[in-house]
Amino acid sequence: LHFILDRALKTQATSSAIDIFSKPYVLITQSEIKIECFRVNAEGNWVSQTYRQGDELELMSIDFRCPIAQVYQKVPGMIL
Repeated sequence: LHFILDRALKTQATSSAIDIFSKPYVLITQSEIKIECFRVNAEGNWVSQTYRQGDELELMSIDFRCPIAQVYQKVPGMIL
């Protein structure tokens, strides 16, 4: 599982240059309460799950759950 804090990092990287995108990864938006999780399903297709304010974040690959507000609790300017 990889955490990407800025979508620009993902768009700058190519799958031929960096193979981290063959594994589950998480995009955490800094300007709003939004976390996107991406993984490959049993059929080999990429699927995504988007979490927003009030949701509970679940990262199945590492058996982790928490309210999304907990992720953003110390981010300046975020209204939870």
